[in-house]
Amino acid sequence: MSSSDPVKEFENLLSKSDFLFVVYYRGHWCPFCLSYLHDLSSISTTFSAAQATSLIVTAEPEIYLSATRSATGYTGAAIVDPTHILAKELKRRGLLDVAITEKKGYKHGMAQPAVLVMKKDGSVLESWAIVPKMMNMGGATDRPKLKEIWENAEAKSNGQHVVHEKYSSKGAMRVIQLSVIALMPEHAMQQAGRVDVGLGNETWHVHFVWIIKHSEHVEWFAEELKYLTNSASMPSSRVKFDLSIYVTGKVDSSNTEPTGNDASEMDVLDGDPCDGPGVLVPGRPSITQIFMDLRQKHDGLDAGVNVCGPRSLVTAVRKATANSSNQSGLFYVEEEAFEF
Repeated sequence: MSSSDPVKEFENLLSKSDFLFVVYYRGHWCPFCLSYLHDLSSISTTFSAAQATSLIVTAEPEIYLSATRSATGYTGAAIVDPTHILAKELKRRGLLDVAITEKKGYKHGMAQPAVLVMKKDGSVLESWAIVPKMMNMGGATDRPKLKEIWENAEAKSNGQHVVHEKYSSKGAMRVIQLSVIALMPEHAMQQAGRVDVGLGNETWHVHFVWIIKHSEHVEWFAEELKYLTNSASMPSSRVKFDLSIYVTGKVDSSNTEPTGNDASEMDVLDGDPCDGPGVLVPGRPSITQIFMDLRQKHDGLDAGVNVCGPRSLVTAVRKATANSSNQSGLFYVEEEAFEF
C-alpha cells in the first residue's frame, strides 16, 4: 500500500528532526539507485549526532520496497508516492523540482533521482534534481555524492564556508559490469563527467560496452539505451552512439582478458542484433582489441574512458589503456569498482 498522505509524513519527519535528508530514487531494478542508497546507509551513521533523519522516496510500487532495503541495507524512513503528491508539493513550494518521466510499470510516471536537505525551520541547505538527458543515460548516472552533500549541509548550518565548491559525480553499478568508452577531442573530454555538459561544435563519439551474464538482462536498461540511441540519431545531434552488449554466460569472472581465437574476442561489429538497440556478442570481450579497433577508427583523438565493474574489469581496462595510448592519442581512465 502506498503512503496515505506523503506530504503529512514528510512534514512529520521534518518536525521531529533538526535535519531531514531526502533522496528520491527510481526503483529496486536500478543498480545506480541501489549504489546511491547504499551510500546513504553508510553516511546515515553520522546523522544521529546531528539529530538528522534520512528519508527515501520512490514512485515504484510498495511491493518492491523490501527488495530495495535488502539490497542496500537501508533501514530508515521511506515514502512510496506513485502519484507524485509530495513531488508536486515540493515543486509548488519552490523546494525541489523532481523530474517525472514515462516508464513501463509506473502508471503515473517515474520519479527521477533528487536530493533535498532541510532544517526543521524549513530552510533549504541543499537541493538537487537530475535533468534526464543523453549524457546521463536518461537520468540514471552522474549524481552528486551524498557524503559531500551532507558535509556541505553541515557546514552551511554552522555558518561555515562549504567544503565542496563542486560535487564529485557518482554513477556506480552494483549488479552488472559496464564500461562506457567515449572518444572526443581532448579539450572537450574534461567535461565528459559533467551533468550539464555542452557539446559546443564538436562531435562526440560514444562507444558503450555493456557486459552481462544472461541475454535477458538487456531488459534492465532497454528503455534507457533506446533513449540514448534515438537521441543520437536525431539530425540535430552531434553525438555518434555505438552500443555493444557482451553476454558472458557461465564464464570465470577472474579471466577478463581472454586469449586465443574464441568468441569472446569477436570484434564489436560481429554480433547479432538484439531486440532493441545495439548488437549482442557471445562471450567475454577482449578489452585491448576493442581499444585498438577504436584507435584505428578514430586516429588522432584522445579518449575518455569511464569503467564501472568488478576490480578484475577495472584492472583489465587500465592495462588496455596503457597498451593502446600513443603519441597520436591518449586514453584517460575514470574508474569505479562495485565490490562491496
